[in-house]
Amino acid sequence: MHMLRRAALFAMIASCTGAHTITLDVLVPEGSTWNDAPAVSTLRIKLVGDAGTREIATVAAKEGTSALPKLDPGTSGSVFVEGIGEGQAIVARGNSVSVSFDSLAGYTLRAFVSRLGTVAELPGAWSTALETIAMARTDERTLALFQKSTDGARVRFYDLATLYPLSSEISLTRAPTSVAARNGVALLLDSSELAWLQLSDGTSSATTVPSGVALGDISEGRTVYADSGGALIVGATRASSTSASVLAVGADGALFAARLVHSRTRAGITFAAGVGLVVCGGSQTDPALEVLTENTSQARALDTQSDPADERACATLANGQVIVAGGNVNGQPAPVWLFDPRCASACAPTPWPGPDGIVASPVLVAAGSTALLIGRGGDGSVVSYELTSKQARKTASIAIDGQPTALDLAHREAVVASTHTRLVHWTPLE
Repeated sequence: MHMLRRAALFAMIASCTGAHTITLDVLVPEGSTWNDAPAVSTLRIKLVGDAGTREIATVAAKEGTSALPKLDPGTSGSVFVEGIGEGQAIVARGNSVSVSFDSLAGYTLRAFVSRLGTVAELPGAWSTALETIAMARTDERTLALFQKSTDGARVRFYDLATLYPLSSEISLTRAPTSVAARNGVALLLDSSELAWLQLSDGTSSATTVPSGVALGDISEGRTVYADSGGALIVGATRASSTSASVLAVGADGALFAARLVHSRTRAGITFAAGVGLVVCGGSQTDPALEVLTENTSQARALDTQSDPADERACATLANGQVIVAGGNVNGQPAPVWLFDPRCASACAPTPWPGPDGIVASPVLVAAGSTALLIGRGGDGSVVSYELTSKQARKTASIAIDGQPTALDLAHREAVVASTHTRLVHWTPLE
């Protein structure tokens, strides 16, 4: 069981029907306490919303209750919790999902708080372990996990507001190999079938494959989500064979084909705001990066060197730069590179400190100016490194099975990685 520290945060919301009470439960990782080093003495509570950031309470880091100021009707946003230690330093952090507080009257909102620079398991797990095919955030508070089962596949849901799995599931007669999910619907595909799935009731309907793309060229490809609400399924990420095909899904659900300049395999993907899809690695002879501008059908290769790594992952930092990491070169850890995806010519990468061991099957996610690299070490166990411009710091081991997948969360303050029944949360050091 995860320990619950209820700093007893009761928020009073004034409305036409009177004041309502909302409880914010602050949860910490299993086995953790506020007295662990570095110790947390105070919790500073902030509200982050459209009106900006404001501090709404400071309470002692212990069990108890505290009344928060009244919030105006219609207030919405995320509650951020900062754990303050010696010298007023922030040593722990966490946040809730963004919600309308009027809608939570009488309910409990939860925030998971952990020490900076740590990876910790989120509360709640499913009793049956299933292999995760893909994970997507379907709305502000819900994660959907698409998982293989003995009779096909299941879609399971995790509530980020309550920090617990939902009881509802959807059973599928066949397991998709690629998934793109947004706004309550999911596009499922394998090498021979393309269909829409309604996540509210589990109904599905086949749809037409757009001209210019074959399902066999994108099946098993991973998905990246655009800021506009669209998505791109990229065949070059798969391990089974090379591909230059991309299936683009518009925010309105329209489907169209796009292509990379070069066929690739085991490539990494990320979405860079104002740039589009960025594809890294996947070919030891072609340029290390390609960019596909959103709503266009043909990518362009950057004027840069080739990438000798056997596989890659990439992520976009807050400054718009793309970090590339993971894989190996001749039995040695592949270098970590930083690229400017807007570069037009002579686009040489900037080297960053890299891991001291090979990270196979890499997943890379970013928060601010820091990235988390997760994958398999030389002994097959899951390893993770926090990457900055100053160092590559190995984080605590993650006791999970299967291949990690990863997803950015709101405000780029936290990341969830998923394999089988576990969800883990990363709190960046910087």
